[in-house]
Amino acid sequence: MSRGNNKDCIFTDDRDHEHFLELLEDALARFSVHCHVFCLLWNHYHLLVTPDEIPLWRMMQQLNSGYCQWFDRRHDRVGHVLQGRYKGPLVDNAGYFLNAARYIVLNPVEAKLVEHPIDWNWSSY
Repeated sequence: MSRGNNKDCIFTDDRDHEHFLELLEDALARFSVHCHVFCLLWNHYHLLVTPDEIPLWRMMQQLNSGYCQWFDRRHDRVGHVLQGRYKGPLVDNAGYFLNAARYIVLNPVEAKLVEHPIDWNWSSY
């Protein structure tokens, strides 16, 4: 999970979401990481991933820095886009995995952005 600095917006429109997903797809392939679930909201995103042999921080560094540089150029801004390092708790059992997956896809519902997760375009639901 990564959040906008000061909880600021990191996705302003469809193009921002689309570009992030393009970068994510490239990073997943490059670093041999499997993405089980994702959800992009307006000021943060969640990923539920399983890395292979390369440490996850390498993929996350490329993904976050690549997106932030692109976002700053596109929106003619400077400064931090994301608040600190990504959060990456270890999901070490099936129950935790299912709860994390459920939490991620229900995030837009909990935020009252949609009534059902299928209605949120920026999720793997």
